[in-house]
Amino acid sequence: MEQIAISKFKATCLAVLERVRCTGKPVLVTRFGKPVAEITPPLASSRPKRKLGGMEGTMRILGDIISPASDEADWEALNDETPFEYAHLDLEPGSARKAQPKSSRSARKSRQ
Repeated sequence: MEQIAISKFKATCLAVLERVRCTGKPVLVTRFGKPVAEITPPLASSRPKRKLGGMEGTMRILGDIISPASDEADWEALNDETPFEYAHLDLEPGSARKAQPKSSRSARKSRQ
């Protein structure tokens, strides 16, 4: 096992960690010749990596999943003769309200 002084480890920490990751060999960090820490590569993950389609074959589709859940005759929006874009405003097409111009600050002062 490779040994490295703590002062050298501090100066080259990232390089030492990368070397341990690539080689898989542990490094012993020492201080005044006595072990302080052991840098080891992580254990292989026991969890399998997630895959697209990993749940394939675990479910069943029952019935039609494309058609609406209720009968189309029950929908008010389809039965209403008023065009949808004007139904919520109670306006006739082409009779949009005009915006009122905002009064200027000087006009407000003159009113007071």
